[in-house]
Amino acid sequence: MQTPAERHLIDKIIELLKNNSDVCRILNMGANKSVVVENDLEKNGLKFIDDRLDVVDCRVDLPFVENCFLSSAEDMKEVSNDNYEVVFSNYVLEHIPNISKAAVEIKRVLKPGGYFVASVSNPTAPEFKLAHVTPLWFHQLIKGKGAGYEAFETYYNYKNIKE
Repeated sequence: MQTPAERHLIDKIIELLKNNSDVCRILNMGANKSVVVENDLEKNGLKFIDDRLDVVDCRVDLPFVENCFLSSAEDMKEVSNDNYEVVFSNYVLEHIPNISKAAVEIKRVLKPGGYFVASVSNPTAPEFKLAHVTPLWFHQLIKGKGAGYEAFETYYNYKNIKE
């Protein structure tokens, strides 16, 4: 089931790319194994090549996926400069210790005039306030074990929605 934020993220990417007749390069930052966003883009007839980036194995065997980078958003040295029309992240920024470094890297890999589209958790919502003070081991206990069930530290370097 999609969250309203994820639905809005997908709709925004579709809106940005729908009039582009060329094949667009997109980077899914924090991809893990999910292809929900990409499947929706494909269903809407968009032509794209999808590269993926995560700190865990994010490889998936789909025709539109080209590269999978094992890297943090703060140090994407394997990713080429000026390469993507769109970089997107869905509930990723709260897991990045240094947002400023990630912003510099995102700008570097975007083509001039490219877009960064992100959905973020609301740091003022009760469930996220609780998550912020709960130890990582507890998150992992709740999520379970094995690939795709990883829990990651939350930093909430943005303290409110405007940030």
